Amino acid sequence: MSVLRGTATDFLDLVDKLDSFLTGKGHAWGRTYAGTGNGRLVGADGSEGGYIGGADSVAETFTLEAVNATTFTVTGTVSGSLANATVGTAYTTPRLSFRIDAGATPFVAGDTFTINTT
Repeated sequence: MSVLRGTATDFLDLVDKLDSFLTGKGHAWGRTYAGTGNGRLVGADGSEGGYIGGADSVAETFTLEAVNATTFTVTGTVSGSLANATVGTAYTTPRLSFRIDAGATPFVAGDTFTINTT
């Protein structure tokens, strides 16, 4: 689920913020996880549910698969392979933005998150 946080100064500011949120970025939902590590997928700023599609998002499913405890491949059903993601580092592209946080149990090769964007 995409999340917008903040305060509007008045009605017109609220309308501008909503317009930007609804048309200026893609949206993301349907986060799933299968694996050994107990880290989590969050927004680029660390906010729960803050993972989001980018301005160039299209309807597709992304698979984030661990190569090792700190590196994940990022592959979209439409976009194909994107740059790898590093655990603990904000991942921001025109297609999606997120951060993978490590947990007490490290990720292992094959651990997989999936996320949908529009």
